[in-house]
Amino acid sequence: MVVDLGATYALDRITLNWQPGRATPAVISVSGDGLTYRQLTTAAGKGDETLPLGGATARYVAIQAPRWEGNTGLSEVAVFPAD
Repeated sequence: MVVDLGATYALDRITLNWQPGRATPAVISVSGDGLTYRQLTTAAGKGDETLPLGGATARYVAIQAPRWEGNTGLSEVAVFPAD
């Protein structure tokens, strides 16, 4: 999944609300152009998670989980700009 923020921002954090089930650890990556991504962090792939993005500047945020188990999925994703 890729989220297009519509413009470039310095990013503070991302929240992920996973539906019941479990995904393998999900890689969170960012990009300024939508072509070249760099990995920032890894999510556990279950429950509700808030992960710091350290002020990285990006327009696109990618969430990649290689495998999903059961009926899991993301019910909500929110990306917050740095102050």
